[in-house]
Amino acid sequence: MISEDETKIITSIISHIEAGERRIGIQQIASENYVSSTFIIKMCKRLGFEGYSELYYHLSQTVDAYGKTTCTARLHERVDNYRDGMEEDFCRLLAEFQNQKIFANGRAFGDIVAAYIVQRLAVCGFMVFNQVHFYDFMIFHQEQGRMVTNIAPSLMIAISQSGEAEPILNDVRAAKQRGFKIISFTKREDSTLSRLSDLAFVVDGARQTLMGGIPNHFFGQVILVFEELMGVYFQSLTAAPEELPGGPAPLFRAIMEYAWENRDLCQMLFGPNVDQSLVQELSGIAGEKCAQDWAVLYPNIALPYRDYLQVYVVGGCIGVLRRWVDTGMREPPKEMAALLEGITKSAAKVAG
Repeated sequence: MISEDETKIITSIISHIEAGERRIGIQQIASENYVSSTFIIKMCKRLGFEGYSELYYHLSQTVDAYGKTTCTARLHERVDNYRDGMEEDFCRLLAEFQNQKIFANGRAFGDIVAAYIVQRLAVCGFMVFNQVHFYDFMIFHQEQGRMVTNIAPSLMIAISQSGEAEPILNDVRAAKQRGFKIISFTKREDSTLSRLSDLAFVVDGARQTLMGGIPNHFFGQVILVFEELMGVYFQSLTAAPEELPGGPAPLFRAIMEYAWENRDLCQMLFGPNVDQSLVQELSGIAGEKCAQDWAVLYPNIALPYRDYLQVYVVGGCIGVLRRWVDTGMREPPKEMAALLEGITKSAAKVAG
């Protein structure tokens, strides 16, 4: 049984997580609930956790999973051709072209929806265009006797209720010829636009309303679906780092969690007067773990390059840990573990 005080503590932690705040320390939670930090630690042990950090991480994962499940349920209701993984495909395409010029394309009421999508993506840091014909952006120049465009392949989001609007289809075909990926929103799964799309969302398809029909829910539903997709996208940005089976991600997280809970010890470890053999020993432990796992995880990387990768990543991670300690550990352990995992993946990709 969980006592009333313990229920209040867990509710308090969840409230902070749902508010999107950075990791809240045990002292703040204790103060808010008029208990001691020792009480919270004992509660964590009684519930089967090693400490406060493990409880906090477990609750944050639970809250994230619930939020994603809720978004998925709403998408399942609003997207007629919904399938598992559809939102992940959307997130992958957005992430792939986040630094490229993205186009939103619609006509009539669809242009209003396209303008909404442009504004929504723009405030989230994307470079997005609409209301100008796609060809107007195709700035051509002479190169080796032929005309080429200076726009790199990117992403186009197309909105057409019928999926047969010729101006939209012309732009989509031109974009695909130049290597663009297409995300579309339409009422008809059998439409030309759906067939041309890399990812097609069929919305309000059960009600085949004429363009001037009243009420017409299609355009409003597209905006709602797009908002749910953006919700999943931003959840994916704050998700825990992917754990490679047997890989270094659990080690990174364990190191950061331990450093967080023993910051005084870490400040001594990385202090100016410390025996550097301790740091070297820590590097050796991490290096051995990497050497054991990466031979399986990255078999395509030749042995000499794998050794260089190990030295680079371990040295960089020790440097990141030292910097984190020196700057007061402002970021939560989970965020730092994600950073280290990203460094590892980027380095492995280059080495491979």
